[in-house]
Amino acid sequence: MYEDNYLKITLFLIVIFLIIVGAYFSLNMFFHFDFNKTKDKVEEPDIRTNESVWQFDITKPFDIEEYKKLKIPIIICFGAKESQGCSYLIEDLRELNQIYKYELIIKCLDVWEYPKLAEGYVNSILPITIFIDRNGNPYYSNKYDMSTFNIEKDEMGNHYRTTCAGSILRDVLNKIIEEMKQDAQISCEI
Repeated sequence: MYEDNYLKITLFLIVIFLIIVGAYFSLNMFFHFDFNKTKDKVEEPDIRTNESVWQFDITKPFDIEEYKKLKIPIIICFGAKESQGCSYLIEDLRELNQIYKYELIIKCLDVWEYPKLAEGYVNSILPITIFIDRNGNPYYSNKYDMSTFNIEKDEMGNHYRTTCAGSILRDVLNKIIEEMKQDAQISCEI
């Protein structure tokens, strides 16, 4: 009789122990389970694998903010291939695009061919070149003479875009590119 009670109590304690352990693991799994993994989640495509990012000519609508996600410098020229003043800069940038492909984004938009794509970026002077550093900020240099650059500011006086109107010499472009590729960029405080 004593052994019968002992066996019942032992079985009861084992069952209670298994219930507690099962509850512990069930609750632990419930609170640490990532339910999002089980859904059919469509991953956002990696912009680096999109070959259109690295193409020189802009022929479709583009989003500079998408390019900034790559954390590499960006140069976008708004010009006209048929204009002699633009053609030299465009050819220099085309060559630099081949040299620095995958290190920085260099693009060109022919505003005579695709005027709608240039809206919001271009005034009446061509070419206009926009410079963005690897951190997604407007390019600015304390080393280089910025007097030929336009430091565009918003209503609050914040520097939001660096542009250069007119042609830029190849050696100047090379210096700018090398500085833009550096890790430590200087913010503009004019």
